[in-house]
Amino acid sequence: YTVTESAWGTADPEPSLGVLLIHPRDPAFAAQAKVGHVRSSRTGRKVPYSLWPNQRGSPLVVIIPGIGAHRTSALCLVLAEEAYARGYTVAALSSPFHPEFIQAGLSSRYPGFTPADAVDLRCVIKGLVGRLRTPPSSLHLLGYSLGGLASLHIAADESDGLAFDSCVAVNPPVDLLYSVRAFDAYFK
Repeated sequence: YTVTESAWGTADPEPSLGVLLIHPRDPAFAAQAKVGHVRSSRTGRKVPYSLWPNQRGSPLVVIIPGIGAHRTSALCLVLAEEAYARGYTVAALSSPFHPEFIQAGLSSRYPGFTPADAVDLRCVIKGLVGRLRTPPSSLHLLGYSLGGLASLHIAADESDGLAFDSCVAVNPPVDLLYSVRAFDAYFK
């Protein structure tokens, strides 16, 4: 997934939804995950997650995917595979807009209010980190698209003692209304 410098000169400045064509290098990578559940203290229900454990005590990166994406969606798997290859233990949750998270991890009636969704995600992440047999050497958060926006909210709140060593938000929406309109335009 290395992009050569010469590629930038011919890159499409408006790649739109070409990211939907991405896939993991190893087709079996998803199946290598350990699927676990952590009880949300906000809902009392068990929230599923995927975990790719690396060496004991390796840094942990938690991935929050974009709107409606499952923890095993293609882009989430690509990011997990890349982080795992670099020595990270990787955990992935489903988006607060995915039925899996709505049914188990969402404390509101509907998803979509980012501060509330972020609190629900943070609660699950804190429980997940607490379930690890060996504490990670460091804790990182990676979100893309709407998951990137949620990640920024999650990382900004350290009121419960959970602190992240880094947070990467890939293409988070700056203006949600503009983003929804642009997203709709891609499909027209």
